[in-house]
Amino acid sequence: MATVKKKVTTKKKVTPKRKVSAKRPPSRKTSLLGASPRYHTFKLEKDIRFFNLRVTRQTIYWSVLLIFILIMQLWILTTQIDVIHTIDAINGR
Repeated sequence: MATVKKKVTTKKKVTPKRKVSAKRPPSRKTSLLGASPRYHTFKLEKDIRFFNLRVTRQTIYWSVLLIFILIMQLWILTTQIDVIHTIDAINGR
């Protein structure tokens, strides 16, 4: 009997070559941003009043908050003064 030798072949792993992408400038997403804003010069208009008082809900909310804070500060101040007078009376001054 004759022995048959088998040829052993090794397969090389083929690594795919990476494609070099062409450098492109970053694209602008104009559809998400909308139209570009129009820029104006820094010239002042004649009809601008700087000190306008418009009473809105936010103005009322801030006013109520300010009044509440002032009342609380006065209450804390009077309480501190009462405590100081009480401590002075106990110490005999």
